[in-house]
Amino acid sequence: MTSPGIPETRFARSGVVDIAYQVVGEGERDIVVGIGWVSHLELLWELPETVHFLRRLQSFGRLVLYDARGTGLSDRPARPATLEDLVEDLVAVLDAVGSTRAVIVGWVDKAAAAVALAARHPERVEALVLGEAMATTVDREGDPGGLDRAVVERLAAAAEQGAWGTGVLLPGIAPSVADDPRIAAWWRRWERMSATPNMAATCCGHWSTSTCGPCCPRSPPAPSCCIAWTTHWWVGPRCVGWPKACPTGASSSCREPTCPPSSATRTRFSTRSRSSSRAPAPAPTRTTRC
Repeated sequence: MTSPGIPETRFARSGVVDIAYQVVGEGERDIVVGIGWVSHLELLWELPETVHFLRRLQSFGRLVLYDARGTGLSDRPARPATLEDLVEDLVAVLDAVGSTRAVIVGWVDKAAAAVALAARHPERVEALVLGEAMATTVDREGDPGGLDRAVVERLAAAAEQGAWGTGVLLPGIAPSVADDPRIAAWWRRWERMSATPNMAATCCGHWSTSTCGPCCPRSPPAPSCCIAWTTHWWVGPRCVGWPKACPTGASSSCREPTCPPSSATRTRFSTRSRSSSRAPAPAPTRTTRC
């Protein structure tokens, strides 16, 4: 039996892998949420701040949460998940909860999976909400918009060499709350319960494949809201946007000069500054309700 206030965790079969998911509340709209990097469904409900966030999302409809394969309560295969795996897992969860069409919310690698799902199964996606969705992960000549590889490599090495589960990564992930003992204690458990050090490090190594570019259609396949921190420590602001690879991509921050301005009505961008102090981060300069 789960603790009071924690939704019951169930499992969807994706190929030979079991994917853990939860369903919260009811409503005409389904909202499916994938946490970036690693996650643990039941620990999400042990921190008041995340509970508040999830309850706010639930106010828009039926909320569906899931742990990606390799993390949390889902099966942990030896190899890390590919983008194709993540899409298949999303479809399995949608089928398991009886959702024919949903708003898909995802961060980083789960944002890439959301875009890929919308491109391959547009009939299943009502809208996209993408956090730190990377249009590119590789620096190009004249376009240094990729990930800071040195930072990613240091993060993977730290996770694999003893830092994972100690909380030393929290200042880089959430600097505004890094000095809060209550949140730091929760974060240490979050790391330990969400993934092994080896899997956490391996997932870091696969961030270079978590770009929306290869799977991106020529224009957004669904109404889209892209959210990014302007001071993110490893996903730079130039990583984020509707991919340049799309010659007619619709993005107000698209780096392709031939993008038609009229297309921008389908995609909205919100940027925030992240403060290293304990003070709350400033409100988004622009928000869109899908």
